[in-house]
Amino acid sequence: MNPLDRMKNTLNFEELVEKITKETGRTKKEVLELIEEKKDKFSGLLTNEGAAFMIAKELGLELGLDEAISSREKISELKEGQRNIELKARILAVFSPRTTEKNGKKKKYCSLLLGDESGEIRLALWEKDVDLLDEKKVEKGDIAILKNCFASTYNNKLQLSLGYNGKIEFSKEDDTSLPAAKGNVKKVNELSEGMNGIDLFCRVARIFELRQFTSVNGKGTVLNLEIADETGTIRATAWQSLAEQANALQLGELIKIENAYTKKGINGLELHLGWSSRILREPSSVELPEISKLLGQQFKRTRITELEEGMNAEILGIVSQVSRIGEFNVCKKCGKRVETEGNSFVCEKCGEVKPKKRLFVSIVLDDGEENMNCTFFGRNALSVLGIKTIEEIPTENSIKDKIIGKTILVSGKANENRYDTEQIDFIVSEVKKPNIESEIKRTIEEIEKV
Repeated sequence: MNPLDRMKNTLNFEELVEKITKETGRTKKEVLELIEEKKDKFSGLLTNEGAAFMIAKELGLELGLDEAISSREKISELKEGQRNIELKARILAVFSPRTTEKNGKKKKYCSLLLGDESGEIRLALWEKDVDLLDEKKVEKGDIAILKNCFASTYNNKLQLSLGYNGKIEFSKEDDTSLPAAKGNVKKVNELSEGMNGIDLFCRVARIFELRQFTSVNGKGTVLNLEIADETGTIRATAWQSLAEQANALQLGELIKIENAYTKKGINGLELHLGWSSRILREPSSVELPEISKLLGQQFKRTRITELEEGMNAEILGIVSQVSRIGEFNVCKKCGKRVETEGNSFVCEKCGEVKPKKRLFVSIVLDDGEENMNCTFFGRNALSVLGIKTIEEIPTENSIKDKIIGKTILVSGKANENRYDTEQIDFIVSEVKKPNIESEIKRTIEEIEKV
Protein backbone atom coordinates (compact mmCIF):
# COMPACT_ATOMS: atom_id res chain seq x y z
CA MET A 1 0.00 0.00 0.00
CA ASN A 2 1.48 3.38 -1.00
CA PRO A 3 1.63 6.29 1.53
CA LEU A 4 -1.37 8.09 0.00
CA ASP A 5 -3.63 5.03 0.31
CA ARG A 6 -2.39 4.47 3.86
CA MET A 7 -3.19 8.12 4.67
CA LYS A 8 -6.69 7.87 3.24
CA ASN A 9 -7.35 4.78 5.36
CA THR A 10 -6.05 6.35 8.57
CA LEU A 11 -8.23 9.43 8.05
CA ASN A 12 -11.30 7.48 9.18
CA PHE A 13 -12.18 9.12 12.50
CA GLU A 14 -13.52 6.03 14.24
CA GLU A 15 -10.41 4.06 13.30
CA LEU A 16 -8.21 6.89 14.57
CA VAL A 17 -9.97 6.92 17.96
CA GLU A 18 -9.78 3.13 18.20
CA LYS A 19 -6.05 3.12 17.39
CA ILE A 20 -5.31 5.84 19.97
CA THR A 21 -7.24 4.06 22.73
CA LYS A 22 -5.65 0.71 21.94
CA GLU A 23 -2.04 1.88 21.79
CA THR A 24 -2.12 4.44 24.63
CA GLY A 25 -4.33 2.61 27.12
CA ARG A 26 -6.73 5.56 27.32
CA THR A 27 -10.48 5.05 27.35
CA LYS A 28 -12.54 6.10 24.37
CA LYS A 29 -14.23 8.75 26.55
CA GLU A 30 -10.84 10.23 27.54
CA VAL A 31 -9.67 10.33 23.91
CA LEU A 32 -12.88 12.01 22.71
CA GLU A 33 -12.62 14.59 25.50
CA LEU A 34 -9.02 15.39 24.47
CA ILE A 35 -10.14 15.76 20.86
CA GLU A 36 -12.97 18.15 21.82
CA GLU A 37 -10.59 20.22 23.97
CA LYS A 38 -8.20 20.49 21.03
CA LYS A 39 -11.03 21.57 18.70
CA ASP A 40 -12.17 24.18 21.23
CA LYS A 41 -8.63 25.52 21.47
CA PHE A 42 -8.63 26.09 17.71
CA SER A 43 -12.10 27.69 17.86
CA GLY A 44 -13.72 25.04 15.68
CA LEU A 45 -11.21 25.38 12.83
CA LEU A 46 -10.00 21.77 13.24
CA THR A 47 -11.86 18.75 11.89
CA ASN A 48 -12.32 15.65 14.06
CA GLU A 49 -9.57 13.88 12.14
CA GLY A 50 -7.18 16.83 12.37
CA ALA A 51 -7.67 17.10 16.12
CA ALA A 52 -7.21 13.32 16.48
CA PHE A 53 -3.90 13.43 14.60
CA MET A 54 -2.67 16.22 16.89
CA ILE A 55 -3.69 14.30 20.04
CA ALA A 56 -2.00 11.17 18.73
CA LYS A 57 1.22 13.07 18.08
CA GLU A 58 1.14 14.64 21.56
CA LEU A 59 0.70 11.17 23.10
CA GLY A 60 3.72 9.88 21.17
CA LEU A 61 1.72 7.75 18.75
CA GLU A 62 2.99 7.52 15.15
CA LEU A 63 0.17 7.35 12.59
CA GLY A 64 2.23 7.64 9.44
CA LEU A 65 1.27 11.28 8.89
CA ASP A 66 4.82 12.32 8.02
CA GLU A 67 5.00 9.63 5.33
CA ALA A 68 1.86 10.75 3.59
CA ILE A 69 2.12 12.76 0.42
CA SER A 70 -0.21 15.32 -1.12
CA SER A 71 -2.02 14.77 -4.39
CA ARG A 72 -2.09 17.57 -7.01
CA GLU A 73 -5.73 17.76 -8.02
CA LYS A 74 -7.95 19.48 -10.55
CA ILE A 75 -10.91 21.43 -9.20
CA SER A 76 -13.45 19.39 -11.17
CA GLU A 77 -12.11 16.18 -9.56
CA LEU A 78 -12.55 17.31 -5.95
CA LYS A 79 -15.13 15.58 -3.79
CA GLU A 80 -16.64 16.29 -0.38
CA GLY A 81 -14.55 14.81 2.42
CA GLN A 82 -11.37 14.63 0.34
CA ARG A 83 -8.26 15.57 2.30
CA ASN A 84 -4.56 16.27 1.95
CA ILE A 85 -5.20 18.06 -1.34
CA GLU A 86 -2.56 20.02 -3.21
CA LEU A 87 -3.88 22.53 -5.73
CA LYS A 88 -2.54 25.25 -7.98
CA ALA A 89 -5.09 27.76 -9.21
CA ARG A 90 -5.68 31.32 -10.38
CA ILE A 91 -7.21 33.78 -7.90
CA LEU A 92 -10.35 34.99 -9.65
CA ALA A 93 -11.62 37.14 -6.77
CA VAL A 94 -10.60 38.18 -3.26
CA PHE A 95 -13.65 39.09 -1.19
CA SER A 96 -13.47 41.64 1.60
CA PRO A 97 -12.27 40.19 4.95
CA ARG A 98 -14.92 39.98 7.64
CA THR A 99 -15.20 39.16 11.30
CA THR A 100 -17.40 36.26 12.30
CA GLU A 101 -18.07 34.52 15.58
CA LYS A 102 -17.26 30.87 16.18
CA ASN A 103 -17.79 29.24 19.55
CA GLY A 104 -18.09 32.63 21.23
CA LYS A 105 -14.82 33.94 19.77
CA LYS A 106 -14.46 36.53 17.02
CA LYS A 107 -12.34 35.39 14.09
CA LYS A 108 -11.16 37.05 10.88
CA TYR A 109 -12.43 35.31 7.77
CA CYS A 110 -11.90 35.80 4.05
CA SER A 111 -13.15 33.98 0.98
CA LEU A 112 -11.24 33.61 -2.31
CA LEU A 113 -12.60 32.35 -5.62
CA LEU A 114 -10.08 30.04 -7.30
CA GLY A 115 -10.07 28.66 -10.82
CA ASP A 116 -8.11 26.25 -12.99
CA GLU A 117 -8.75 24.87 -16.48
CA SER A 118 -11.36 22.47 -15.08
CA GLY A 119 -13.56 24.72 -12.93
CA GLU A 120 -13.94 27.14 -10.00
CA ILE A 121 -14.16 26.73 -6.20
CA ARG A 122 -14.17 28.91 -3.09
CA LEU A 123 -11.37 28.84 -0.52
CA ALA A 124 -12.00 29.84 3.10
CA LEU A 125 -9.09 31.47 4.96
CA TRP A 126 -8.91 32.30 8.67
CA GLU A 127 -6.86 34.53 10.98
CA LYS A 128 -3.13 34.59 10.08
CA ASP A 129 -3.83 33.41 6.53
CA VAL A 130 -6.18 36.39 6.08
CA ASP A 131 -3.38 38.73 7.23
CA LEU A 132 -1.13 37.10 4.64
CA LEU A 133 -3.28 38.52 1.85
CA ASP A 134 -2.32 42.08 2.80
CA GLU A 135 1.26 41.22 3.73
CA LYS A 136 1.87 39.66 0.29
CA LYS A 137 -0.25 42.30 -1.51
CA VAL A 138 -2.31 39.54 -3.11
CA GLU A 139 -4.45 40.68 -6.04
CA LYS A 140 -7.00 39.16 -8.34
CA GLY A 141 -5.05 37.31 -11.05
CA ASP A 142 -2.24 36.08 -8.78
CA ILE A 143 -1.50 32.35 -8.43
CA ALA A 144 -2.34 30.39 -5.25
CA ILE A 145 -0.57 27.14 -4.37
CA LEU A 146 -2.34 25.12 -1.67
CA LYS A 147 -0.91 22.24 0.33
CA ASN A 148 -2.78 19.96 2.70
CA CYS A 149 -6.27 21.38 2.27
CA PHE A 150 -9.59 19.57 2.46
CA ALA A 151 -12.93 19.78 0.65
CA SER A 152 -16.24 20.23 2.46
CA THR A 153 -19.74 21.47 1.71
CA TYR A 154 -21.02 24.88 2.82
CA ASN A 155 -24.46 26.16 1.77
CA ASN A 156 -24.72 23.14 -0.55
CA LYS A 157 -21.55 24.16 -2.41
CA LEU A 158 -18.15 22.53 -2.33
CA GLN A 159 -15.39 24.66 -0.81
CA LEU A 160 -11.76 24.28 0.26
CA SER A 161 -10.18 24.96 3.64
CA LEU A 162 -6.62 24.58 4.88
CA GLY A 163 -5.91 21.67 7.20
CA TYR A 164 -4.39 22.37 10.64
CA ASN A 165 -0.90 22.04 9.11
CA GLY A 166 -2.01 23.36 5.71
CA LYS A 167 -0.13 26.01 3.80
CA ILE A 168 -0.89 28.59 1.13
CA GLU A 169 1.66 30.34 -1.06
CA PHE A 170 1.15 33.14 -3.57
CA SER A 171 2.94 33.96 -6.80
CA LYS A 172 2.67 36.86 -9.23
CA GLU A 173 4.41 34.88 -11.99
CA ASP A 174 1.97 34.03 -14.76
CA ASP A 175 1.00 30.47 -15.67
CA THR A 176 -0.55 30.17 -19.13
CA SER A 177 -2.02 26.77 -18.24
CA LEU A 178 -4.45 28.53 -15.88
CA PRO A 179 -7.40 30.65 -17.03
CA ALA A 180 -7.00 34.40 -16.88
CA ALA A 181 -8.88 36.32 -14.21
CA LYS A 182 -11.78 38.31 -15.56
CA GLY A 183 -10.41 41.79 -15.15
CA ASN A 184 -12.08 45.11 -15.77
CA VAL A 185 -9.35 47.58 -14.81
CA LYS A 186 -10.53 51.09 -15.53
CA LYS A 187 -9.40 54.70 -15.22
CA VAL A 188 -11.71 57.25 -13.64
CA ASN A 189 -12.47 58.91 -17.00
CA GLU A 190 -13.50 55.52 -18.45
CA LEU A 191 -16.28 54.96 -15.93
CA SER A 192 -19.94 55.24 -16.87
CA GLU A 193 -23.26 54.39 -15.28
CA GLY A 194 -24.19 50.71 -14.85
CA MET A 195 -20.69 49.18 -14.87
CA ASN A 196 -19.92 46.12 -12.70
CA GLY A 197 -16.80 44.22 -11.64
CA ILE A 198 -14.59 47.31 -11.82
CA ASP A 199 -10.96 47.31 -10.64
CA LEU A 200 -9.38 50.73 -10.09
CA PHE A 201 -5.94 51.92 -8.92
CA CYS A 202 -6.20 55.31 -7.24
CA ARG A 203 -5.17 57.56 -4.37
CA VAL A 204 -7.38 58.79 -1.55
CA ALA A 205 -8.15 62.47 -2.11
CA ARG A 206 -10.71 63.04 0.65
CA ILE A 207 -12.46 61.02 3.35
CA PHE A 208 -15.79 62.02 4.83
CA GLU A 209 -17.06 61.03 8.25
CA LEU A 210 -18.25 57.50 8.97
CA ARG A 211 -22.05 57.42 9.28
CA GLN A 212 -24.51 55.00 10.84
CA PHE A 213 -27.96 54.52 9.30
CA THR A 214 -31.10 52.48 9.84
CA SER A 215 -33.08 50.87 7.01
CA VAL A 216 -35.72 48.16 6.62
CA ASN A 217 -32.84 45.67 6.67
CA GLY A 218 -31.51 46.94 9.99
CA LYS A 219 -28.59 49.12 11.03
CA GLY A 220 -25.70 49.79 8.69
CA THR A 221 -22.53 51.80 8.17
CA VAL A 222 -21.53 53.93 5.19
CA LEU A 223 -18.58 56.16 4.32
CA ASN A 224 -17.97 58.43 1.34
CA LEU A 225 -14.56 59.27 -0.02
CA GLU A 226 -13.09 60.94 -3.07
CA ILE A 227 -10.50 59.02 -5.08
CA ALA A 228 -8.23 60.18 -7.88
CA ASP A 229 -6.00 58.87 -10.63
CA GLU A 230 -4.23 60.57 -13.55
CA THR A 231 -7.51 61.05 -15.40
CA GLY A 232 -9.77 62.57 -12.76
CA THR A 233 -11.61 62.20 -9.46
CA ILE A 234 -14.81 60.45 -8.44
CA ARG A 235 -16.81 59.96 -5.25
CA ALA A 236 -16.78 56.41 -3.89
CA THR A 237 -19.20 54.95 -1.35
CA ALA A 238 -18.17 52.07 0.91
CA TRP A 239 -20.79 50.04 2.77
CA GLN A 240 -20.79 48.01 5.98
CA SER A 241 -17.42 46.38 6.85
CA LEU A 242 -15.78 48.11 3.88
CA ALA A 243 -16.83 51.47 5.35
CA GLU A 244 -14.84 50.61 8.49
CA GLN A 245 -11.83 49.66 6.35
CA ALA A 246 -12.10 52.85 4.30
CA ASN A 247 -12.22 54.89 7.50
CA ALA A 248 -8.74 53.60 8.37
CA LEU A 249 -7.22 54.87 5.10
CA GLN A 250 -4.87 57.84 4.98
CA LEU A 251 -5.20 60.87 2.72
CA GLY A 252 -2.99 60.37 -0.32
CA GLU A 253 -2.70 56.62 0.23
CA LEU A 254 -2.41 54.39 -2.84
CA ILE A 255 -5.13 51.73 -2.98
CA LYS A 256 -6.64 49.22 -5.38
CA ILE A 257 -10.41 48.81 -5.39
CA GLU A 258 -11.58 45.46 -6.74
CA ASN A 259 -15.01 44.41 -7.98
CA ALA A 260 -16.87 47.70 -7.53
CA TYR A 261 -19.86 49.04 -9.50
CA THR A 262 -21.08 52.44 -10.70
CA LYS A 263 -24.42 54.20 -10.28
CA LYS A 264 -25.85 57.69 -10.62
CA GLY A 265 -25.74 59.67 -7.38
CA ILE A 266 -27.12 63.02 -6.25
CA ASN A 267 -23.99 64.82 -7.44
CA GLY A 268 -23.22 62.68 -10.48
CA LEU A 269 -21.56 59.34 -11.16
CA GLU A 270 -20.43 57.36 -8.09
CA LEU A 271 -18.35 54.23 -7.52
CA HIS A 272 -19.86 51.83 -4.97
CA LEU A 273 -18.11 49.15 -2.94
CA GLY A 274 -20.58 46.39 -2.07
CA TRP A 275 -20.39 43.05 -0.26
CA SER A 276 -18.18 41.46 -2.95
CA SER A 277 -15.78 44.42 -3.26
CA ARG A 278 -12.36 44.79 -1.69
CA ILE A 279 -9.83 47.49 -0.78
CA LEU A 280 -6.14 46.59 -1.10
CA ARG A 281 -3.78 49.09 0.53
CA GLU A 282 -0.49 49.98 -1.18
CA PRO A 283 -0.64 47.45 -4.05
CA SER A 284 2.79 46.55 -5.42
CA SER A 285 1.75 46.14 -9.07
CA VAL A 286 1.35 49.81 -9.98
CA GLU A 287 2.66 53.29 -9.19
CA LEU A 288 0.77 56.58 -9.24
CA PRO A 289 1.92 60.19 -8.75
CA GLU A 290 1.44 61.71 -5.31
CA ILE A 291 -2.02 63.04 -4.55
CA SER A 292 -0.94 66.68 -4.81
CA LYS A 293 0.13 66.11 -8.43
CA LEU A 294 -3.04 64.19 -9.24
CA LEU A 295 -5.12 67.08 -7.96
CA GLY A 296 -2.97 69.69 -9.67
CA GLN A 297 -1.70 71.08 -6.39
CA GLN A 298 1.94 71.59 -5.52
CA PHE A 299 2.76 71.60 -1.81
CA LYS A 300 6.37 72.75 -1.56
CA ARG A 301 8.20 72.27 1.75
CA THR A 302 8.36 75.77 3.23
CA ARG A 303 9.46 77.54 6.41
CA ILE A 304 6.77 79.50 8.21
CA THR A 305 8.74 82.75 7.75
CA GLU A 306 8.52 82.24 3.95
CA LEU A 307 4.74 81.84 3.81
CA GLU A 308 2.67 84.30 1.83
CA GLU A 309 -1.09 84.64 1.51
CA GLY A 310 -2.58 82.16 -0.99
CA MET A 311 0.50 79.90 -1.00
CA ASN A 312 0.08 76.11 -1.03
CA ALA A 313 2.75 74.69 1.23
CA GLU A 314 3.96 71.78 3.32
CA ILE A 315 5.14 72.56 6.86
CA LEU A 316 6.96 70.37 9.37
CA GLY A 317 6.60 71.46 12.95
CA ILE A 318 5.81 70.72 16.59
CA VAL A 319 2.42 71.38 18.19
CA SER A 320 3.14 73.97 20.87
CA GLN A 321 -0.42 74.88 21.80
CA VAL A 322 -4.04 73.80 21.24
CA SER A 323 -5.98 77.04 20.91
CA ARG A 324 -9.50 75.80 20.36
CA ILE A 325 -11.58 72.67 19.85
CA GLY A 326 -15.16 73.09 18.66
CA GLU A 327 -18.04 71.82 16.56
CA PHE A 328 -20.38 73.26 13.93
CA ASN A 329 -23.33 71.95 11.91
CA VAL A 330 -23.06 70.86 8.28
CA CYS A 331 -25.50 69.43 5.76
CA LYS A 332 -25.57 65.62 5.69
CA LYS A 333 -26.13 65.66 1.92
CA CYS A 334 -23.55 68.11 0.57
CA GLY A 335 -21.31 68.83 3.57
CA LYS A 336 -21.82 72.60 3.46
CA ARG A 337 -22.25 74.62 6.63
CA VAL A 338 -25.90 75.16 7.61
CA GLU A 339 -27.60 78.16 9.21
CA THR A 340 -30.06 78.08 12.09
CA GLU A 341 -33.52 79.51 11.42
CA GLY A 342 -35.69 79.17 14.52
CA ASN A 343 -35.76 75.46 15.31
CA SER A 344 -34.70 74.48 11.79
CA PHE A 345 -31.38 74.07 10.01
CA VAL A 346 -31.12 75.36 6.45
CA CYS A 347 -28.53 74.58 3.78
CA GLU A 348 -28.32 77.15 0.98
CA LYS A 349 -28.03 74.30 -1.53
CA CYS A 350 -30.32 71.58 -0.11
CA GLY A 351 -32.86 73.61 1.88
CA GLU A 352 -34.08 72.50 5.30
CA VAL A 353 -32.03 69.53 6.49
CA LYS A 354 -31.10 67.46 9.50
CA PRO A 355 -27.49 68.48 10.17
CA LYS A 356 -24.52 66.57 11.46
CA LYS A 357 -21.73 67.80 13.71
CA ARG A 358 -18.32 68.59 12.24
CA LEU A 359 -15.21 69.06 14.36
CA PHE A 360 -12.60 71.78 14.04
CA VAL A 361 -9.33 72.26 15.90
CA SER A 362 -6.97 75.23 16.02
CA ILE A 363 -3.36 74.72 17.08
CA VAL A 364 -0.11 76.66 17.13
CA LEU A 365 2.59 74.97 15.06
CA ASP A 366 6.27 75.79 15.65
CA ASP A 367 8.95 74.95 13.04
CA GLY A 368 11.89 76.10 15.19
CA GLU A 369 12.08 79.58 13.71
CA GLU A 370 8.52 80.84 13.82
CA ASN A 371 5.04 79.70 14.75
CA MET A 372 1.62 80.03 13.13
CA ASN A 373 -2.01 79.14 13.70
CA CYS A 374 -3.25 76.00 11.90
CA THR A 375 -6.90 75.07 11.55
CA PHE A 376 -8.08 71.50 10.96
CA PHE A 377 -11.59 70.44 9.93
CA GLY A 378 -13.47 67.14 9.97
CA ARG A 379 -11.25 64.12 9.50
CA ASN A 380 -8.06 66.19 9.74
CA ALA A 381 -9.24 67.50 13.12
CA LEU A 382 -9.81 63.94 14.33
CA SER A 383 -6.39 62.93 13.01
CA VAL A 384 -4.43 65.69 14.75
CA LEU A 385 -6.19 64.82 18.01
CA GLY A 386 -5.45 61.13 17.48
CA ILE A 387 -9.11 60.09 17.75
CA LYS A 388 -11.68 58.38 15.48
CA THR A 389 -14.95 60.07 16.45
CA ILE A 390 -16.11 63.40 17.92
CA GLU A 391 -17.21 61.57 21.06
CA GLU A 392 -13.54 60.78 21.83
CA ILE A 393 -12.43 64.43 22.17
CA PRO A 394 -9.70 64.48 24.84
CA THR A 395 -10.22 66.38 28.07
CA GLU A 396 -8.27 69.54 28.81
CA ASN A 397 -6.05 67.65 31.22
CA SER A 398 -5.12 64.99 28.65
CA ILE A 399 -4.42 67.37 25.77
CA LYS A 400 -0.93 68.19 26.97
CA ASP A 401 0.16 64.56 27.08
CA LYS A 402 -1.73 63.54 23.92
CA ILE A 403 -1.05 66.45 21.54
CA ILE A 404 1.40 69.07 22.79
CA GLY A 405 4.92 68.31 21.59
CA LYS A 406 3.71 66.10 18.76
CA THR A 407 5.65 66.46 15.48
CA ILE A 408 3.39 66.61 12.42
CA LEU A 409 3.63 67.30 8.71
CA VAL A 410 0.80 69.43 7.31
CA SER A 411 -0.15 70.45 3.78
CA GLY A 412 -2.54 73.28 3.08
CA LYS A 413 -3.07 76.89 2.12
CA ALA A 414 -1.92 80.07 3.82
CA ASN A 415 -4.66 82.66 4.39
CA GLU A 416 -4.55 86.15 5.83
CA ASN A 417 -5.72 86.37 9.44
CA ARG A 418 -9.06 88.21 9.50
CA TYR A 419 -8.16 90.06 12.71
CA ASP A 420 -4.42 90.66 12.22
CA THR A 421 -3.08 91.18 8.69
CA GLU A 422 0.45 90.56 9.94
CA GLN A 423 -0.48 86.99 10.87
CA ILE A 424 -1.04 83.94 8.67
CA ASP A 425 -3.76 81.35 9.20
CA PHE A 426 -2.95 77.95 7.70
CA ILE A 427 -5.95 75.85 6.58
CA VAL A 428 -4.86 72.22 6.62
CA SER A 429 -5.90 69.92 3.77
CA GLU A 430 -3.77 66.95 4.88
CA VAL A 431 -1.99 65.96 8.06
CA LYS A 432 0.34 63.01 8.51
CA LYS A 433 3.11 61.64 10.66
CA PRO A 434 6.49 62.46 9.11
CA ASN A 435 8.71 59.67 7.84
CA ILE A 436 11.89 59.80 9.95
CA GLU A 437 14.19 58.33 7.27
CA SER A 438 12.91 60.77 4.65
CA GLU A 439 13.34 63.74 6.99
CA ILE A 440 16.92 62.72 7.88
CA LYS A 441 17.73 62.39 4.17
CA ARG A 442 16.16 65.79 3.46
CA THR A 443 18.17 67.41 6.28
CA ILE A 444 21.44 65.90 5.03
CA GLU A 445 20.75 67.16 1.50
CA GLU A 446 20.06 70.68 2.81
CA ILE A 447 23.29 70.66 4.83
CA GLU A 448 25.30 69.52 1.81
CA LYS A 449 23.93 72.41 -0.25
CA VAL A 450 25.29 74.96 2.22
